[in-house]
Amino acid sequence: MAISLKDMVAELRRELRHRQTIYPSLIKRGALTDASADRQNTRLQAALDVLASLDEIDAAPEDLERMTPEALTRMQRSMDTLRGYLRNTDLFGEHAGTAFL
Repeated sequence: MAISLKDMVAELRRELRHRQTIYPSLIKRGALTDASADRQNTRLQAALDVLASLDEIDAAPEDLERMTPEALTRMQRSMDTLRGYLRNTDLFGEHAGTAFL
């Protein structure tokens, strides 16, 4: 079963909302520390940012001709976001992100 980028983004957003509801009680009970909650949310948000960036730049060439300057600017920002994550992510050990830049 193929899962679309839009579905992945929607699921990550749902999970972040769920954590905002659940984590405070887990922290209060001592089942989760503030630091762990922050770390987990930051990682999930980073994954969401990357997938949302990919979704934003996933346009067919014929669609690019019809895009407004504002949409093209958003696409460029998305590509910059993705490049930033690839540069700062140790995907392949010592060659982190270099194959994609």
